[in-house]
Amino acid sequence: MTARWVQNVDWLSCAVYFSNMSRARIISEIPRLSHEARREIMRCIIEAEEAAVTLAECDQRALERFQMLNRMEAEDE
Repeated sequence: MTARWVQNVDWLSCAVYFSNMSRARIISEIPRLSHEARREIMRCIIEAEEAAVTLAECDQRALERFQMLNRMEAEDE
């Protein structure tokens, strides 16, 4: 279960692979992985976090724009 699946893995592959595993099982498997496999998993985690931050920032900007539009519409009434 070590580096076989890790070669050229992307974020979606990480998500699919780990979706059926508990956090405890994932954590217990980490020491068994090669250095390369652990680095690849870290890359996937970092990419997922970056995507989550980007999405949160986009959501915040959209909310701010909708609030601005609501204020403008309220002023027009």
